[in-house]
Amino acid sequence: MRATDLLALALAEPVDSPARALLVTAAVSAAVGAEYVLVGESAVNVHTGVYRPTDLDLVGPLGPAVDRAMGSLGFARRGRYLVLESEGQEIVLDLPEDTLFDLAADLPERVEVATGVTAAVLSATDLMMDRILQATDGTAVTMEEALTLAVGAYKRIDWPDLERRGQAASSRGSRAGALLPATLHKIRSVARPAVGATGGPSGPGGGPPPPR
Repeated sequence: MRATDLLALALAEPVDSPARALLVTAAVSAAVGAEYVLVGESAVNVHTGVYRPTDLDLVGPLGPAVDRAMGSLGFARRGRYLVLESEGQEIVLDLPEDTLFDLAADLPERVEVATGVTAAVLSATDLMMDRILQATDGTAVTMEEALTLAVGAYKRIDWPDLERRGQAASSRGSRAGALLPATLHKIRSVARPAVGATGGPSGPGGGPPPPR
């Protein structure tokens, strides 16, 4: 399916929906000819269905050729963002890096968005690691973001693997690494009772379909 067709499907979806974010991810990948991975707040939305992102964060190739490819879809560069305006709608892309963060260890999950077309999204476990790293700053905002994911995707997060990664990171000497095990323990200890009370995520909005 062409990138323009995928983008048209995306624009037909609700603004904050996981489906729109995944279709845009697939459209960008098709336009550039390389895989992009959905990360950040939009990935949290895909895994939980409860977060409302302001833009779409994608990790993949960067550079002038990417801007040209996105320009062919109608996106224009605005500082760090690529922005599409169409019939009163706006899609804002942020392409912060060309590789995933150091502690990401899983292959991205792939979700079918159209017949024979998939979009890549950061795995629930890698995304949890990313949120925990941010929560080591000790602010209420980052802790709340981490807890949103921890509760919404609890049963699909590999917590023992996160503990192993946290212990390994703590020996590397960085401040965030040193704080990681304690932050992980705090987040999980708060999330576990909440999941037990609700029965955990289920049905639509409880995360992406199984990876293909």
